[in-house]
Amino acid sequence: MCISWRMIDQLAMGACTLLDRAPYPEWPVPLRADHEFVDGTCGVGPDEVLPDEAAYERFADTIMALLADPERAAAVRRAAAAYFDRHATATTADAYAGRR
Repeated sequence: MCISWRMIDQLAMGACTLLDRAPYPEWPVPLRADHEFVDGTCGVGPDEVLPDEAAYERFADTIMALLADPERAAAVRRAAAAYFDRHATATTADAYAGRR
């Protein structure tokens, strides 16, 4: 399990990204639920067991709540863009990899 390689693009665009669940791996500066992304609490767990039907209903509720709260979505977008600027540019990624 990993964080989608497209997540960097989402952060760079300042997107309000809704993930099915919080990512397993942690980047050098971990992404935070309800800051840089929204956790849908519906994904496959570490045991690889599919969530129950109620989890999918909660996911739909999370989507609807996010659509009904434009300020929350805007806050996630701002935090995502700020995370990219501070931690995910080519310069900062090189520093984390020890190439700086």
